[in-house]
Amino acid sequence: MAVYFFTFTGAILFMHLAEITDNKKKRAFCLVGSAIILIIIAAMRSSTVGHDIRYYQTKLLLLSHSSESFSEFMSVCIRRGTEPLYCIVAYIGGKMGKTFFWTFLLNEALIIFFTYASIWNFRNIASPTLTLSCFLFFYYLRGYSQTRQFIAIAVVMFAVSLIVKGNRLVPFLLVPIAMGFHSSAIIGFALLFGYLVLNGVFSKIFLFIFTIGGISLLFFYKPIFAWALRFLPVRAEKYLKILFSNSKVEDMGYVGIVYWSLAILIMLIPVFVLHINDKTIYYFMLIMMILGLCGSFIQNVAGAVQRIFLYANVFIIIVIPQIPRFLAIKGRKSYFFHIIAYALMVTFWVVVFVRGNSGEVFPYVFASS
Repeated sequence: MAVYFFTFTGAILFMHLAEITDNKKKRAFCLVGSAIILIIIAAMRSSTVGHDIRYYQTKLLLLSHSSESFSEFMSVCIRRGTEPLYCIVAYIGGKMGKTFFWTFLLNEALIIFFTYASIWNFRNIASPTLTLSCFLFFYYLRGYSQTRQFIAIAVVMFAVSLIVKGNRLVPFLLVPIAMGFHSSAIIGFALLFGYLVLNGVFSKIFLFIFTIGGISLLFFYKPIFAWALRFLPVRAEKYLKILFSNSKVEDMGYVGIVYWSLAILIMLIPVFVLHINDKTIYYFMLIMMILGLCGSFIQNVAGAVQRIFLYANVFIIIVIPQIPRFLAIKGRKSYFFHIIAYALMVTFWVVVFVRGNSGEVFPYVFASS
């Protein structure tokens, strides 16, 4: 636990310094310093830290060592069902060294780069320090296990942050890149189109329809997903098998239901209580949290399907930081609400990762030399 504690503290401190300084060079130094801490710690871990490593990363590392050419590696890698862009990352990492160090470093560098870029793009509506804190306690360690998907999630989140800033082209180009790491990232197109619709004149109608759709999803998720997954370009058969397996994920239990219910309540404040001129982003976050709640319910009967909802769930790192922003009384310090926000984050981390050992990432073990 000490390794994670000092890692998180260092990364958060550097991000805080980047947030408060007006000097561009100092800001860049602090952002890079914060990112490097997280990347290096991820790279120095043992291959026993992270559940999914043994299922595909070990095989890809061995394949990169035994393949006589890049084309041979890519042919086998893709035939095994791994997306092409991640095959390239695995090949480069494998050729750079015999251990997992370089592969882990490249994996985490991609996750952190796109996540940090997203956090900075959302800085006008959420404190970068609080947002990074929430990412660390909720999702950083998941990237140790669900590596390919969290690279894809980081890219999709960055695409959403760009469309929120008004960029209408690049976000739609980023989604195919995300799909190159994990095919489920095709959901990113739905998120981008959803935001554009919310930004139009029918936003409240769309919000109502989406809410009703979310409620329907709770009761009819199997036929809905069975229909939708058939449109995935690859891996649809795998997801359909998981959908009907009725397997429960024990490491989360019902903690997700509590947290995403709270997140919905938080987002109801800017949407229906406060007088904010542009509410599009808050409508969007509310919908993401509704989907997150749906995913938490479904997770208890078809656990692995919840991975599809991660593209919506991840935006809780923008929602939790709204607690001190919207609940603090004007003219008074918001320290109390910062404490509440951090208490929620730490509690989630302890329940899910320390006690539940989700993704088999606890305790941290350094790789042997």
